[in-house]
Amino acid sequence: MKNYTLILLLLLGLAFPSKAQRLLEKDFQVLNMNDGIADNDIHSIEKDTEGFIWFGTSSGLSRYDGQDFKTFRITEALHRTVGKVVSLNKDYLLVRSERTLFLFDKRRERFLSLWDAERNRIVDFTRFVATSDGHCWGVAGNTLSEMDLSTASFREDTAFVHLQSTVTVESESELMMLCLGEDGKSLYGIGRKGTVYRYDRVQKRLETLCVRPMQRDVLVTSALQGDNFLWITTLGDGLYGYDLTTRKMHHWRYSPENRNEQLSHNDVYQLLPLGDSHYLALTWNGYTLLTLTPERELKMQAFHSFENSGNQYIETRMVTGYYDPEGLLWIGTEGGGVLYSDLRQLFYQQYSQVHSNEICGIQLDKKGHLWLATYHKGLMRSTQPFDVSAPLDFQSATPDVAAVHTVLCSAADVHGGLWFGSQDGRVLRYEAGGSWQTLVLDREKLPAIWTLLPLSESEAWAGTNNGLYRVDLRRGTSLKVEWNNPQIPDRVLVRALAISDARTLWLGTVRGLLRLTMEGNRVIRSHAGYEREAGLSPTDVEVRALLWGSDKVLWVGYAGNGLGVCSPVDNRILFHYTTEEGLCSNFVTV
Repeated sequence: MKNYTLILLLLLGLAFPSKAQRLLEKDFQVLNMNDGIADNDIHSIEKDTEGFIWFGTSSGLSRYDGQDFKTFRITEALHRTVGKVVSLNKDYLLVRSERTLFLFDKRRERFLSLWDAERNRIVDFTRFVATSDGHCWGVAGNTLSEMDLSTASFREDTAFVHLQSTVTVESESELMMLCLGEDGKSLYGIGRKGTVYRYDRVQKRLETLCVRPMQRDVLVTSALQGDNFLWITTLGDGLYGYDLTTRKMHHWRYSPENRNEQLSHNDVYQLLPLGDSHYLALTWNGYTLLTLTPERELKMQAFHSFENSGNQYIETRMVTGYYDPEGLLWIGTEGGGVLYSDLRQLFYQQYSQVHSNEICGIQLDKKGHLWLATYHKGLMRSTQPFDVSAPLDFQSATPDVAAVHTVLCSAADVHGGLWFGSQDGRVLRYEAGGSWQTLVLDREKLPAIWTLLPLSESEAWAGTNNGLYRVDLRRGTSLKVEWNNPQIPDRVLVRALAISDARTLWLGTVRGLLRLTMEGNRVIRSHAGYEREAGLSPTDVEVRALLWGSDKVLWVGYAGNGLGVCSPVDNRILFHYTTEEGLCSNFVTV
């Protein structure tokens, strides 16, 4: 259960928008002409098979290797715009510059003009899409044409191709944008006023799916097929989504009256797929996080500007972008260069309140609810089972058997029961069916319970500020364990527990590591002084975490002295690792 809980928490951020977290200025690195890119106007961003990032700018093509830029110009003219870049394979990029198509030979670092061998003229597509195997479809006037770049022949600085006209449409239905389907085989086209077409690559036939759903002529800036939607971004008219399942067109626009669920602007330039039904819409003054719910409703959260700390300039006119599935986000702006963010550093969701955020333990029950053991608010449980696409909220989970205000630890047993230990000496167990069991360890001492180690549905070890106890909920009893070792007294604060075999119990205490050999509830042998034998500082031996590993060693986390590895065979600490802070608070097995 612990393993599953950690995995879910780690995955909270893998679908970036589910965090509903704003990207601040500090989360971005700005790359502009001062860093070596050709121009601060960015029109296209692409990553090739070798990991280079390519930028189409108003002054040429720039390549970024993670540290430096190198710029390539089509002619000697400094200001020749590269409007679109598509990676084909390890050798070539397909580039559009001012309605003319070029192959960029990456190995020889040169541009090759694309020439229609049969018509004896340049290939002048206004819109095009291409696949990595070299197939390309483009629009020139009213004609959709196809070419296979893998069969091109080369002479000097020219690549000769055979252009095949496949479909001609009426002028009023001119194809404004093309996109490939998620399967890489389908081809979609957007005509004037939003008419949606699907092109059959085998039959070479254009099928009309939806006729003129837009109220007026608008400039379509991009098209993307994902989640059985065809997403269409426009200048001035927001975002359209054609549901390929229901064959209905949906429309979303910016509205000043709707502050919560809206686009950041009606000029939408591109939609980036982020995975798991999440998207990022790049607009004229910021971006919008989009989430498509299982009910196929679109949830939106708009961000219009960045908080500026004065360290760098963030341009919010976002016109193009690229999202790397590895978690890297690149956004090209008009005038402000490139914004880059490593979202792997932000892959978490923080649920916090103004005060009282000390969380001492996290568990996940069989129904998917998250439980929090907190210092100031007692037990809290999520109102709904965890769902990465839905907001997460918590409410008090007061047991019907006792009032607990400070819960210091949590654990789970193999039967799905959740255990909690309170500051006032209570052990509580929550059954999967919803019932509670409770026991006060010592009504005279009321020891604070800092750690629990379940053994069965009813039995557990409890580490407290008054030593070690054995708990039996079924019988309603608890037993204080004594080990008679002068190096670590019986009434010491126990912060961590681990078992290496049926007879060996390990205690992490404020006085260091303690090994107990047990016979039932009786200690027959004990060993301490591990830290002194390893040469560790006697002032930094408080153990906060223990983990018995599959490699048959005990991992020991110290409050101020880093990490130790203890061998039960040699009965000593073999290695010791430390950091500048030297603090290790907890372990979780994954």
